[in-house]
Amino acid sequence: RILPSISSSEPLLSFSHSFSTQSQSANRAPYRRKGAPLKKPGPPRWTPIPALENPGLRVQGVTHDDILTNPKIAAFYAANFPPEDDEPYYEDYIEEEDPNFVMDDARKYNIREMSCYPREDRHRGTHASNWLRETQGLIPGIVYGRDDARGITGASSDSRLISTPFNQFQRERDLYCIYFKCRVYNLTTYTAKLENGGEIVDVQRVVPVELQMHPIVNKVYSCNFLRYYPGKPIPIPIVEINQEESLTMKRGGFIAPINRTIRCVVEEGVAIPEGLELDCTGLMNGDVVRADRLIFPEGVKVAEDVDVRTFLHGSVYGRRSDPKENKEVGGVEGAKEE
Repeated sequence: RILPSISSSEPLLSFSHSFSTQSQSANRAPYRRKGAPLKKPGPPRWTPIPALENPGLRVQGVTHDDILTNPKIAAFYAANFPPEDDEPYYEDYIEEEDPNFVMDDARKYNIREMSCYPREDRHRGTHASNWLRETQGLIPGIVYGRDDARGITGASSDSRLISTPFNQFQRERDLYCIYFKCRVYNLTTYTAKLENGGEIVDVQRVVPVELQMHPIVNKVYSCNFLRYYPGKPIPIPIVEINQEESLTMKRGGFIAPINRTIRCVVEEGVAIPEGLELDCTGLMNGDVVRADRLIFPEGVKVAEDVDVRTFLHGSVYGRRSDPKENKEVGGVEGAKEE
């Protein structure tokens, strides 16, 4: 056979066809279903948001009131979200701090901060409460109770109608979950929002009580507050420690709690503890855990209405022991005795 002559100056293959097809496919419109409307390019999915325009979009639960009244939050925003040219500096907010702010004392005694607004009588009832929740983002409630430190007798005339921002409720419930009712708060009442010229009306210490939730959706419907003063009994959570010192709990045992909190009295000038420690050393399967294992710090004691002899925290449950493990434990103990 005679092969055709191939000159070295000509390429063996021509890629012009492949390049043309690639250019055509690049210029071709994307696949679209027949009859479907053309999609116009929309705005970008992310647009920069000024930090002071809506602080809650940067850190969930933070409001303008928090930046205006809390210097630590203002310093955090100044360090992590530097202000733009058209935004005021955070140092201005720190200088305008309210002199009546009691954050230092609250932090010293382990008391949280919460704000509220007065609620008028016309905002009573189901329809008015739904309007506050759905349109204003406020949770209705009542402040009531006696306060010996301020001379409030606790009569019905001393109760106050208030509404609390929903984001503050959600923030505290995310932090403390079921122990939300065990916290003491400095409830600051404002005439209106600070950016609208609101002023402080009153600051009082309260404990959340009568928290009502939606039956289906995990959403707060209303919450009342009981006035608190040093020496008034409050529930304090029980925290278990030294589980590794219990053979049953090391094998997977646990305490089935009956009472997760205990009512205690905290003396004046003493910080409210986050929880009372319960020593689990030496607990065995079937033991009953009572108040004698609780460790009370100085200045904290059990309330008078709590009977220490009958108070029950829970019972110890664990799996049955394995005979092989018992033999191994017995062999080790026998070797140690020898």
